[in-house]
Amino acid sequence: MEFGFRTITTDGREILLNGEPIFLRGFNRHEDSRQRNMCTDLETAERDLREMKRIGANFIRLAHYPHHPGVLDLCDEIGLLVMGEIPLYQKGMNEERVENYDSTVEDAKWQLRRMIERVDNHPSVVFWSVSNETNEGIDDVVDGNNDLVELAREIDPSRLSVHVSNHYQRGDYCFDEDDVICVNAYPSLSQSIEMAERLWEERLTMLREEHPEKPILVTEFGHPSIEGVDDNDVYGEKTQTRAIAEEFSVLREAENVRGAVVWCFADHPWRGDRIIEWEFDARLSVSPFGVVTRDRKHLEAYDRLDELFSNVE
Repeated sequence: MEFGFRTITTDGREILLNGEPIFLRGFNRHEDSRQRNMCTDLETAERDLREMKRIGANFIRLAHYPHHPGVLDLCDEIGLLVMGEIPLYQKGMNEERVENYDSTVEDAKWQLRRMIERVDNHPSVVFWSVSNETNEGIDDVVDGNNDLVELAREIDPSRLSVHVSNHYQRGDYCFDEDDVICVNAYPSLSQSIEMAERLWEERLTMLREEHPEKPILVTEFGHPSIEGVDDNDVYGEKTQTRAIAEEFSVLREAENVRGAVVWCFADHPWRGDRIIEWEFDARLSVSPFGVVTRDRKHLEAYDRLDELFSNVE
């Protein structure tokens, strides 16, 4: 039986791995492949993880549900730090989904316990995420997130406990219980890349002023592109590459930010009626945010990240 030891803690605005400051950089990943769809495919998972590691990634967020235990074995072996997450996703986004929220939280507590208990000795896992993009404008949702973060810490104090927010952009957020402030944003989807950089700076300044002694981890940022579309302001590979590169540079230099995680590694299926609104409406059956295609062909942004990640000290 293989085993390992490590410590993951925070000290003010720093995230410490074995007592040393670390800047996390890497990818979000769904369990999906062309061969097996959303069923477990450890062969593709291993190839993906080794590709991430090869270009300097040190972190992966297993979005938005517990992934197969074999993926954690691979992360232990390859040397990628992991955020595990339960599927409490975008809850409270409309009133009917807020009804009986107590029962939702109770279900989430059961899922959280099961996720933590089954990990056993996986030193690669350093974060527990209890929710993603829930509506923090609702008191019940905020209370639920806080209860879940506290429970994760109670069950497993050896890892960092967080929830992931996108509502902080509207002023709805509560990170009082979280070990690390985890946030998502895609400002370049609706703004110029230059404006996106300024928006990041404004939002991060707001968070830093509210919690000056907490580290910030940007758990999602990115931009879409479609394979073969080269120079296009909406879906071009060059636009995606520039957006990711310039936003990563801003995040890398921002005070308190101790990590930036690209959404996402590979294109994956989503609802066929999904609409992205820019200059036109696009109805797509595959999410176009990957830096590799669903067939794992490298896009231009993947090669640029090789340079960006590898240059992080």
